[in-house]
Amino acid sequence: MFRPTEDDLVLPVEHSFWPFFFASTLSVKLLHSVIAFSLESLADKSQLIFVYPEEGCSCQPTIDELALVFPINGRGQRKIYDNPHAIPIPHDIWRSVVGFHLRKKQYPNRLVTVLYPIWGRSRQLRISIANLHAMDFNLPESEMAQLVRKSAHHEILCAQFWNIKHFGFIRVFLMIEQGTTVQLSKNIIISCSKDGILEASVQQLN
Repeated sequence: MFRPTEDDLVLPVEHSFWPFFFASTLSVKLLHSVIAFSLESLADKSQLIFVYPEEGCSCQPTIDELALVFPINGRGQRKIYDNPHAIPIPHDIWRSVVGFHLRKKQYPNRLVTVLYPIWGRSRQLRISIANLHAMDFNLPESEMAQLVRKSAHHEILCAQFWNIKHFGFIRVFLMIEQGTTVQLSKNIIISCSKDGILEASVQQLN
């Protein structure tokens, strides 16, 4: 079992992350004393897992345990939470998450990133200068191959292409350093203010 420590950097999360995450197709499972939500991208060979421990739980699943119960393209309940009241976590609790301890591991068929939540800040916690964000870009699937996965100021954790009724867009979950501007591709430039506010400039393809 994984035990987060106060020595880990805490990655602050923006409120905009949650609508994008829960509006994605998620696999949901109960493991030990946590509910775990897995978002996977076959095209991107990446997986993003958010674990929610019950109150008083000091032990949480390790990244290996989670990767085992959430095989990419595995079976299990898949859900899009169009109604926020249907999310199996009290609304005020997940909205009060201030950041995450983050764990990543490269497996032969995917990169798995696990988000362990933090609800309150203290002087003992070391806060990262990067923030966790999510954004949609109205670009074709071909743009997925052009995305710059990592730079000195950002890292894409998971990217998906959505195609709904002839409308396609790319959804990206990423860490980006505050006060920086990053070119995700030749058509996407994003800037993160020192307050963590994200702005994007997208060149639409003809």
